[in-house]
Amino acid sequence: MSVTFRTSPEAMAALSASDKHLAPIIERLGPLEREMEPDLFRGIARNITAQQVSNAALATVWGRLQEACDGAVAPRTVLALGEEGLREVGLSGRKASYLLGVADEVASGRLDLDALAGLSDEDVVERLTQLKGIGRWTAEMLLLFSLGRPDVLAFDDLAIQRGMRMVHRHRTITPELFRRYARRDSPYGSTAALYYWAVAGGALPGLTDPGAPRAPKRRAPEASSEAVRHSMQGNKGKDTKPELLVRERLRACGLTGYRLQWKKAPGRPDIAWPGKKVAIFVNGCFWHRCPRCNPRMPRTHTEYWAEKFARNQERDARNVAALEAEGWTVHVVWECELKRDRREETFSTLLPSLAQELGREERFRIGEDIEPE
Repeated sequence: MSVTFRTSPEAMAALSASDKHLAPIIERLGPLEREMEPDLFRGIARNITAQQVSNAALATVWGRLQEACDGAVAPRTVLALGEEGLREVGLSGRKASYLLGVADEVASGRLDLDALAGLSDEDVVERLTQLKGIGRWTAEMLLLFSLGRPDVLAFDDLAIQRGMRMVHRHRTITPELFRRYARRDSPYGSTAALYYWAVAGGALPGLTDPGAPRAPKRRAPEASSEAVRHSMQGNKGKDTKPELLVRERLRACGLTGYRLQWKKAPGRPDIAWPGKKVAIFVNGCFWHRCPRCNPRMPRTHTEYWAEKFARNQERDARNVAALEAEGWTVHVVWECELKRDRREETFSTLLPSLAQELGREERFRIGEDIEPE
């Protein structure tokens, strides 16, 4: 039986009384709920698994992990699998290391998860962020969705920032503004978070984002280095080398019938199966600011580039949110994930997920490593 975090009538009434902008949102959307994971270790494991992957890939890898653990994702079962076993279910080497580290901390008694229930929110965050692979945002999500804390509002959550912009009509949510609204929403920050997430995800289609890019395009300044110039010159609207590589592998595996840059889908995904509502964005690391390889920022004209990249990231997030709101399954593949040393790991997770989502498991075949011409 699933456990959910629900917006209580008391919290909804208190927020409506204290926040005149949030009040009509609460009235229109009514009660909300989100699924919880009350087992804190499982919550940690799922959050580590979810880092930098799509919802579809998460579901696949998490399902395999649960199966490998006989349904009991716990410190002892994770340690029994070891790094090799965790990599076999689809975790990267780094994620496997993170998860094994947490399992060892708990199994050895150095980390008492039950004792965290008696600590303050900030003390829980401080203890959890001492673990490798857990940052402040992850710790705050565990506070809300595993420990059920009532006053969690995460500044590092981009969707919450977007929801705040849309509700309170700001171009940007500065730390000062965030603290002001967090104080106003306290002690029901967790309930407010559910409404900000809903708004950011398109629950109220007529509500626009004041932070969405509106300025006319400016010509990009000259690059500050040869490496940056190379990345800039590699930018193409379509048929990039990474896109060609993905399409070649899809054809080799029998996953054909897709449309390219399909205009009727939000964001015009690079590859789409409209009938199955499955989409792939193949993102260049430099222009879309890959969170995995953290490409170098240009050293000159920093204000221009920061603004440019922020618009790109906002647009990417908006496109994915719009697709998922319409029931699409979205995969994001980064250019660096298609380098020779990481390519097979990427495809070993992506391709089986696609075969399942497209209903082609029986005809699916693993393709050979192919270089696009």
